[in-house]
Amino acid sequence: MGIGAGKQGIDAKTFLPVRVVHYGTFGYEIFRFHYDNLHQPLPDATFQPPIKPGAELKSSDWFERKLGPDDKRFLTIKDGADGQMSGRLGVSGPGGTTSSGLN
Repeated sequence: MGIGAGKQGIDAKTFLPVRVVHYGTFGYEIFRFHYDNLHQPLPDATFQPPIKPGAELKSSDWFERKLGPDDKRFLTIKDGADGQMSGRLGVSGPGGTTSSGLN
């Protein structure tokens, strides 16, 4: 394998990566993945931007649209395994979807 090339192990039942072997200039590293909780709601604090000590927060949310009672926050990551790579952060609900990210 060349520099930066790698092999990965995929769980046959979940289709999630469980091991990645990364080959580099000085050998290789093995990364193992363990999944405790999948498809569980994340706490609202997860979606708050980092704030430097002494900085003042201008808005309490990343988006201008305020959360309604039936709105849900989401984070979607596509790793490129299906030919698409993207990351999006947003809010969806009865009023529609607001999101931002890279496609």
